Formats: sequence, C-alpha cells, structure tokens
Amino acid sequence: MGSTLFTPLEATVERRLRKGIVALRGKVIKIQDYEGWPDRLVFWPGGTSHFIECKRPKGSRFGPLQLNTHAKLRKMGFEVFVLFTNEQVDEYLYACQKRFARIST
Repeated sequence: MGSTLFTPLEATVERRLRKGIVALRGKVIKIQDYEGWPDRLVFWPGGTSHFIECKRPKGSRFGPLQLNTHAKLRKMGFEVFVLFTNEQVDEYLYACQKRFARIST
C-alpha cells in the first residue's frame, strides 16, 4: 500500500477551530443563511470580533460574492481570516492566545 497525505475536509478544519476558540474562552457562532458571508463569527474577551472562512486545503475556490463580502467587511474595519489547514488554525489560535491572554472574561 502506498502512503497518501491526509487532506482534511472543511468540516474538520472548522471543528478544530471551534474547539480551540472555546478552549481559549472565546465564543463562536456559525453564520448560516447569508450567502457569501464567512463561515464563523468569533467573539474574544475585550470586545474583539473576527470573521473566519474555513476552506478545504485542495480544490477550494472563492465565489465572486464571497470575495466581495470579505472585501466589504475589511473595508468596514473587520478582520477576516481565511484558514485552509489545521496548521493555519493552530497559528490563528496561538496568535489569539497571545493577544487576548491578559484579558479576562
């Protein structure tokens, strides 16, 4: 049997993100019924919020509506993160842990 690299599904990346946010005392909601919007809205202690789009590492594409919505959110001053891999989720969580560690809920 040949070895193959495991490519996580988008749901796997989202699940890792959700668990990590909760472990760091953040709140996360899934955005549904709004076409083109990022997958998740995250609230961190101290009043910071992030929009997060999770994508499968291979074969994922952004539609024009998604690109437009992300651009509008950024123009309004919101941070929008796009995470493709579990490693990127871990990097995001590590950065948030450092940034929000001093702020209590």
